[in-house]
Amino acid sequence: MHLHKLNNRLKSLLPDGTNIAIALAELLSISKEGAYRRLRGDTSFTLDELMILRKKIGISIDELTEGTENVSFSFKPLYDKPLELDEYFKDIQIRFKKLSHIKGTMTYNVCEDLPFFRQFGYPALASFKLFYWKHSILLDPNFALLKFNLQSIAQSTLDDAAQMNHLYTRIPSTEIWTNRTIKNTLKQIEYFYDCGFFENDEVLLAVYKAVINLLYDLMHEARLAVKLDANSNHKGKFTLHICELSLDNNSIYLETDEPKYLATGFNGFNSLHTMDTRLLSEYKKWLSAMISKSTNISGQAERIRHDFYKYNTEIIKESANQRLPEKMKL
Repeated sequence: MHLHKLNNRLKSLLPDGTNIAIALAELLSISKEGAYRRLRGDTSFTLDELMILRKKIGISIDELTEGTENVSFSFKPLYDKPLELDEYFKDIQIRFKKLSHIKGTMTYNVCEDLPFFRQFGYPALASFKLFYWKHSILLDPNFALLKFNLQSIAQSTLDDAAQMNHLYTRIPSTEIWTNRTIKNTLKQIEYFYDCGFFENDEVLLAVYKAVINLLYDLMHEARLAVKLDANSNHKGKFTLHICELSLDNNSIYLETDEPKYLATGFNGFNSLHTMDTRLLSEYKKWLSAMISKSTNISGQAERIRHDFYKYNTEIIKESANQRLPEKMKL
């Protein structure tokens, strides 16, 4: 039984200084002495107790059993309850707030599409992405017949998105982008335009401008090697790598003194979460391989950074100018 995994999971969920045995005793409705015996391995967990741990803290029997090749993931279903997107965002905010207090935190973002949290710093782009997800991914019936405008998303949801972006800027991170990262978002914009889902050209222009602003800020932060908040204050350390290979996924690998954690994207929006040490080890090796095939453009490689900016500026202009009645001015 991998009891250290259980200890690490409980530590990650509890405030600093909390007695783990007491917390476990409360979870399982057992005595403190019984909790200590289970944590030492003197007494085995019952099946009912393991099911409680799975439900309440997301750790599975597979994770606690040695010698298995199974991997346990957790996720929040959204298709049947698309209105719970706000609750999903609240859960992410709680995770980020905890991270800001954990020693040695570093996130690694693999970005086949725009990073989930960075794009939320731009209201027009955040509105578009949220509408796109609700309309075309979650198939929310409340959005099925609507056209997108800048008031399509409730302000409370946009405020939650902005808060996630704020928390993201505080945490040190390393990101890997490719020449397809921005292009994939442009494909989403072009799809919406071709289907007639934009209310008017002014809304379309606002979204394109937001993508341009994101690119400009990304390059500015890469030059400084630090993230900036909405008031241009220096926050978390930032390292940006440009990879010529296809990454084939959007994922976030969290590395702290304890615990480590992986969220990998699926269905273009949601994510699967795991703390399985074997999978994390495999992922970290793949991540290291991708970084070794990439160029670090944070605080260095000025020419490559400029070429990346120029290339992406041109593809944004090309996409916009094929769809807007007037040429986009940058």
